Amino acid sequence: MIPLGGISEEARTILVKAIPYQKGGFNAEDKEYFQLYNDFQIETRHKYVGDGSFNRFQAAVLGMSRKIKTLTYKGTGSYEELITKGRNE
Repeated sequence: MIPLGGISEEARTILVKAIPYQKGGFNAEDKEYFQLYNDFQIETRHKYVGDGSFNRFQAAVLGMSRKIKTLTYKGTGSYEELITKGRNE
């Protein structure tokens, strides 16, 4: 489990950016989603790498979508705009 309150705003911002991919159902060709996973690992200095690390990332994205109104993250626009934004824009 990745503690959302214990990671940086930048890391939480990456999780927020991944929400639309997870809600829309991603596949192996979603390079942007895997890039966000890589960016998250870099931002957290690979603290969460290991067995099941991609599953933990997905759980963190889900957790962030549930706690988005109470946790801070960097970005422009509203959360609603972000999650409804088209994935292919």
